[in-house]
Amino acid sequence: MGKVFENVPEIEKEPFDYLFFFKDSTIIGVMVSEPWARVGGPELYHDSYTQALFTAADVSERVITAAEKYSTENGVEISEVCHLQGSATPTILGRVRRAFGTFRESKSKDKRRYGAIVLTADGFAVYKDGVVVMQVCLNDAVEIVAFKRDRFVVDLICFAFHTADSTFEVNEDMEGFPKLEERLRERLPTFDTQWYAKVFQPAFATNMTTIYRKAVTGEK
Repeated sequence: MGKVFENVPEIEKEPFDYLFFFKDSTIIGVMVSEPWARVGGPELYHDSYTQALFTAADVSERVITAAEKYSTENGVEISEVCHLQGSATPTILGRVRRAFGTFRESKSKDKRRYGAIVLTADGFAVYKDGVVVMQVCLNDAVEIVAFKRDRFVVDLICFAFHTADSTFEVNEDMEGFPKLEERLRERLPTFDTQWYAKVFQPAFATNMTTIYRKAVTGEK
C-alpha cells in the first residue's frame, strides 16, 4: 500500500474508501477507511483515520506486524489496534455491506453469470445465457424458506422454494431478486413481510426462516 502512495502528490494523498483483496477471482478480504482528517479539533482528531480489515481467516498477527513495520519506517503513529473475532456487530456489518454495495454496483455486469429472475403470470423463471434453467409456479410452492450463505466477508441472502417433489433456490445476486420479493408480498397472503429482520441478524449465521407455508385444505 505504501508503494501505491509513493507517486501520489502530497496534496492528493487522501485515505482510500475501500480496498478489496482477491485470490484468483475470489474476494478474501476488504479494508474500509474512516477518515477523521476533515473533522478538525485537537489531536488525535485533526489528522487521523481508522482502517478496518475484514477477512475470513485470522491474519491479525501478520497484518499488525506489517503495519508496525511500515509506521516505524514512515513516521506514522498507530494509536490503537482492535481485534474482533466472531460475529460482526450491526455497525461493522453495515460498513462491510456498504463497501460491497459499492463493489457490487461497479461489478453489476457480473450478475449475468448468476442468472436473471423473470416474473411470469403464475410465478417466475430463471434465465442464464438466454436459456430457461428454472421455472417455478407459486401455486406449487408448499413452503418458502429464507436463509443466508456465508460468503466470507458478506452474507448472501437466498430463498428456497419447496414444492411437493423438488427445491428451487434463488439469491440476491440474481437480477430481478427485489422484484420477486415484491411479487411474493403481493401474491402470498401469509408471506412474512418481516422476514428480513429475522434473517439479517446475527451476521454470518444461516438464520433459516420460513417466510411462507401453504395452508393445508381445511386448515384455518
